[in-house]
Amino acid sequence: MRRGFRLVLVLSCILVITFLYQQLDFSSSPKNSRTYLDSRVINDLRGCLGRLNPEERLDFFVTSLVTCLQMLPKLRFFKSQKNRFNEAKVFFPLNRYFNQSSCTWLTIGIGGSTSIEKEFKKKYPKCKIYGIEASEDQFADFDKIGKVIPYGVGVEAGNFVVTLRDHELTGQDPSYEKNITLHPFSEILDEYVGQRLVHFVTIDLEGFEYSILEELMTNGGKLSRQGIVFCQIDAELHYFNEEHAAALRRLMKTVSKYDSDYIPVDHSWYMGIHHKITFVNFGNRECRRAFDIRKLFD
Repeated sequence: MRRGFRLVLVLSCILVITFLYQQLDFSSSPKNSRTYLDSRVINDLRGCLGRLNPEERLDFFVTSLVTCLQMLPKLRFFKSQKNRFNEAKVFFPLNRYFNQSSCTWLTIGIGGSTSIEKEFKKKYPKCKIYGIEASEDQFADFDKIGKVIPYGVGVEAGNFVVTLRDHELTGQDPSYEKNITLHPFSEILDEYVGQRLVHFVTIDLEGFEYSILEELMTNGGKLSRQGIVFCQIDAELHYFNEEHAAALRRLMKTVSKYDSDYIPVDHSWYMGIHHKITFVNFGNRECRRAFDIRKLFD
């Protein structure tokens, strides 16, 4: 009887210790005296990104970017099934000890497709899901999964002309423009999400995503100053013109700097010309607790 009691006690202690270890802010733990700002993995990646040549032809530039990402240790991702556009989302999975009911997902640009959100909801049923979409005909059945936010968003209030391309759905070439009224991101998050930190974000705004990401990832950027934090971002970065190519180069320069809390961790091509890049915020304590990203701090 005593032996059985001791065994139960030992196992209970092991479980408690394991749980407490998972809750530690490992990036500054005694095991590794360096803080996250001193991570060799992150600093090596930033150094490589900082050496990218902005004058290179875009395909060569992206090849060099992929070479930089290959410096990262083998990371464990949650990769969704492909949607009807043959697109998959790539994220770090949620830490199993993290309170799932505190988790938030935000789709910026629903775009008429909800299969990935449905898959995410099945994997993390307690997470709260939101979707921002200004065009009602693109809501699909998102309201069955989460909350639709029926507005356009931007760094500031204003208007934006978006080009909608039917050929992405039909294989044909016609496109049309639509004027979108933009609401400040901070106001949308405060009113609908109730907080300015979001754990999972996917963004697809037909080229408008660059301006949002720059103001978010730049230390001192407008969204950063407003306390907006996206722990992980699966971004579809478009390439419709040379302006987009220049924006991609600027974005990589931004995340190469030592005062940015974001780094890219995965890249893939989409539709042959666009880029799917997953970014992670490693500087925010909540983000580091929510996801197992310890390999970035080796």
